[in-house]
Amino acid sequence: MRRHHLIAVGLVVLTVLTFFEVPQMDFVDWDDPGNVVDNPVYRPPSLENVLVIWRQPMVGFYIPVTRTLWAVVAALAVEPGADVTTDIQPFNAGVFHIANLVMHIVNVLIVLAILRLLGFGDWAAAAGTAVFAVHPVQVEPVVWVTGFKDVVGGGFALLALWNYLAWARAVRDTGSAPRWRYAAGVAWFAVAVLSKQTVVVLPAIAFALDVGVLRRPWQKSATALAGWLPVSLAGVVIVLWVDVGLLPRDRVEWWQRPLVAGDMLAFYLGKLIAPVRLMANYGRNPATIVGQWWGHVTWMASAAFVALLVFARRRVPELTACGVVFILGVTPVLGLVAYYNQDAATRYMYLSMVGTAIAVAWAVRRWPVRRTAYVVIATVALYAAITMLESFYYHSSLTLFERNLELNPASWAAHGILGKYAQARGDLAAAEAHYRAAIEAYPDQVAPHLDLGALLLTSGRTEEAIEHFRAAVEVNDLHSMAHYSLGAALLQDGRPLEAIPELERAVELAPDMWKAHYNLGVALQDLGETDAAVEHFRAVTEAVPGYALGYGALGLALRQAGRKDEAQRALDQARWLGLNVDLLDEAPEAPEP
Repeated sequence: MRRHHLIAVGLVVLTVLTFFEVPQMDFVDWDDPGNVVDNPVYRPPSLENVLVIWRQPMVGFYIPVTRTLWAVVAALAVEPGADVTTDIQPFNAGVFHIANLVMHIVNVLIVLAILRLLGFGDWAAAAGTAVFAVHPVQVEPVVWVTGFKDVVGGGFALLALWNYLAWARAVRDTGSAPRWRYAAGVAWFAVAVLSKQTVVVLPAIAFALDVGVLRRPWQKSATALAGWLPVSLAGVVIVLWVDVGLLPRDRVEWWQRPLVAGDMLAFYLGKLIAPVRLMANYGRNPATIVGQWWGHVTWMASAAFVALLVFARRRVPELTACGVVFILGVTPVLGLVAYYNQDAATRYMYLSMVGTAIAVAWAVRRWPVRRTAYVVIATVALYAAITMLESFYYHSSLTLFERNLELNPASWAAHGILGKYAQARGDLAAAEAHYRAAIEAYPDQVAPHLDLGALLLTSGRTEEAIEHFRAAVEVNDLHSMAHYSLGAALLQDGRPLEAIPELERAVELAPDMWKAHYNLGVALQDLGETDAAVEHFRAVTEAVPGYALGYGALGLALRQAGRKDEAQRALDQARWLGLNVDLLDEAPEAPEP
């Protein structure tokens, strides 16, 4: 076995040992439910549902490649004996976590191949790749199930980059290269864009490495990469297609955008250098940045970094290229262009870490002495230890967000999750306090209003609940659950006429939301619109074939409409599913928000 093969094995072992706890972790209530656990396309993960993934955006993103891979993982993750259609949690979370880790290991090997391709020796390449593998900023994308989209998008981008650099190096060294290499690079880039659109910057990253490290003329590199630009443009079009608008905290004046971007870049540089105080929700958004004194100062660190790169571009072009790659990797999320729900997150650094890996490899090659080896080994060991410790917080939502609240007491997400835990154990006062703290921290966030509204509704404080559901709708008129919750609360309060427009809006935004169909059917039936009610109850039975109350409500509505044979068939199905239909004289009580 050759030395670089042994190095590859060693890097795999290092990565596995660093993330050894990952298979034991659970889902967390931070995008995992919407993306995986409660996503109807994985219940079941059928071919028909996979086609749905490719036809429309979901949860604010169009990432069909990632979601298709999730469907494969979901099929493997169904617990023995579980009913994937009706069980609350039919999946083994460990299988999803293993998928994240396996993809990260594959990416580690691709990074090693890229570094060797760029001309770094075995040990220099090993050092750079080791930092990429276990740096603490990799915890979020690797350990968090929803971080799979960052690891997958980054992985296909790395594969595209490796193919392009192999083609470019062959052209540089021999004057020609196989066309399939170039074509493979473009193809994998397209797959990466369909996995996560933030990789649209990949042509610029390839240009920086082609010119700065391979030292090809910039004119030739630009000409070659022009063929990649249509793929980048397609990614931009996808982003515009799925755009859901902006939250109030995302909106700042145009001249403040460079301040936001400078602060964000300084944040990412800070986490690269000192990867401490890592958390899921930083609350670092445009409105907060421009509203605090430090937001008008932190950009100076970014400006100094850029100035250093400009100064060093002739003396050490390789190192300058590394810095440019780091900046380009996070450019889509810096805030120069406004986008929905902008916040800092270390998962966005995944592709940028390639620049860091190359910089480390350059340093080892530049100073090939024993002292450098000691420093690298100590640094990698320290990073691995921090990564291990940080990974433990992802064992559950409770451990993750207790830590988050400790580091950021104003985190709306931490208050929201801990409020749910308090509510589950019956401490309604603590739950309400958490929800109100979340709203106070970020009044333009939908989730805390919905959580508090649901708590107030179950406590009999219906009018207060309706106020918070209305506030959620005002924050985001495109939020289907906000409209559904408001409509369901109004219906529960005996106001079907007011409930119907909200429930219709919920169904319009989320046609598969069966609870909205059910409540809308009840409201319409209350107003005597029986035929319309029948259609919505039928939608419930189609969405949830095992839901007995759906068939019961459908049967009663059909009976009321005078369609006795159809009514009898629906009631027989409800009886077969275990519902005592003889006790029904009106539609069963509607599900609560």
